[in-house]
Amino acid sequence: MLETTPKPDIETVATPTRDEIASSPLAVPDKEISWQVVALGLVACAAALLALERYMDIYMPDDAYITYRYAENLAAGKGLVFNAAAPPVEGYSNLSWIILLAGLSRLKLDIPVWAANLGALLSVVNLALVYALSLQIVRHRGWALVAPALTSLTAPYALWARGGLETMWYATLLLLSVWLTVLGMAGRLWTYPLAAAALFVLALTRHDGAIPMALSGLFVLIWLLRNPKSKIRDPKSVIPIASFGALALVYIAYTWWRWQYFGQLVPTPFFSRLGGTISDPSQILLTWGSYFTRGPHYSAYGDLLVPVFGLAAADLVWFRRASLRDWYILSCAGTLSLLYFVSESYNPGIRYMVPVLPMLYLYAQGPIIRALQSVLRAAERYRNAWRQWLAIAGVCASIALFMLVMAPRTRYDGERAEIGKDQALYPLGMWLRQYAPPNSTVALQDIGVIAYYSGLRVIDDNPGALTNGDVIYKSGAEGFSDIALGPQPEFLIFTSNSWRDPNFNPVFDPLKEDKRFTKNYKLYDKVAFWEDRGYWVYVRQDVHLPREAAQDFPITQWYEGR
Repeated sequence: MLETTPKPDIETVATPTRDEIASSPLAVPDKEISWQVVALGLVACAAALLALERYMDIYMPDDAYITYRYAENLAAGKGLVFNAAAPPVEGYSNLSWIILLAGLSRLKLDIPVWAANLGALLSVVNLALVYALSLQIVRHRGWALVAPALTSLTAPYALWARGGLETMWYATLLLLSVWLTVLGMAGRLWTYPLAAAALFVLALTRHDGAIPMALSGLFVLIWLLRNPKSKIRDPKSVIPIASFGALALVYIAYTWWRWQYFGQLVPTPFFSRLGGTISDPSQILLTWGSYFTRGPHYSAYGDLLVPVFGLAAADLVWFRRASLRDWYILSCAGTLSLLYFVSESYNPGIRYMVPVLPMLYLYAQGPIIRALQSVLRAAERYRNAWRQWLAIAGVCASIALFMLVMAPRTRYDGERAEIGKDQALYPLGMWLRQYAPPNSTVALQDIGVIAYYSGLRVIDDNPGALTNGDVIYKSGAEGFSDIALGPQPEFLIFTSNSWRDPNFNPVFDPLKEDKRFTKNYKLYDKVAFWEDRGYWVYVRQDVHLPREAAQDFPITQWYEGR
């Protein structure tokens, strides 16, 4: 029978304060489960996650190949550049991940393959970090397994484990830095230097990592000020003060380096993800709505987010008196969520929210644990062990079914895009590699896969481009004409919303009417991507391709129903 008086295990977690004990929603039994059982539980979670990842298969988006190209150029000693021998442009937002992949490239490993492998490994490591944080919240070894179990059953998390981007690495650093900071607040001051280091790498991994970095410093300061006599005047308080002071100085130095190296203080990807909502605030509603309605390409996941946020809110309202530690974790998760709700992202499986979900599960698990406890108590009335296990199995099966019901559509979304990439973008990139004249340049909108496999110099003329993402805000629509046509590229590739009709983005209207385009370029052929997208390949008039190029051009009738 579960007792009602919490008894924290001092061997398991840092010694809690009176406020933290009062905030715990759970009744802790006299006898904890053994660490061997915990290990078996985490192994079971890892096995479930890896099975789900295998079911999802690999979905590697176009943007991942932008990262791979930066990594290979860095490994080759060409600098942080997208085009070799060109001025550096900050067309990425995941520097530490690029550095990791550059190390793999130096080892002569296939980056797309090993980026996926590394992501899968980190996805399992993250389960242990979720458990470590969960243990600080529920203060019971057994119940702390609920949060990693929920994570292991999350379809979008499994989809992005092997997506090649920094998603899992970002989640690792976010969970690690928050856990270390929480331990510091519990009295283990030696964790603060480690937390500061992890937060700095987090900010290098994505620019929005600066948000939890700033929040961590703020809450540590509040933690110090709440009891000035015992903390501020304590000589040991120099540890958190020095750690976060050094973190601030190092981050300022890094920002200054970025400014000097790229000649631009505001990161270019900022314009790609937030530029549209800043110039037109009404876009926020469309972006927010994309989380709750199925779009033309990918499924929405409001049916996952709404219950998660609802359970977390219920935990705080009915089962928990939030401590400073809880407000710190929730502030990080909530602030990042608000940012991602207004950031443009058309990838399946709410990619940006994936690292935040485990942090939300820390509190969403509260009502679930309460429900399981109630089932246990009800089953105990019958004094029959099999009835207890059957009842628990029924509740767990219901939760697992709810979590996994989204797996087929998540798999479909990723598989659909991956097949399109393999049947259209990859062949087009290889075709350019084989038949484009030496030292050619190609201007295109989707600069990942085609650029990576073609090896050509690339002009990014996407309206929300990563490597030229600020042009629409500096030069307007007319700026695209100069960017695309000024260097006189040998190839122009436009993304159309139709394979049959030239339904290009309206921002390209000035370019299509520009004499430099109408007189100097001709349509060579088209590549179907899906029923709602095609790639129109234009070649400069004076470029003569061999006859074999027309024969080997990627086929356009590769999917059913075209």
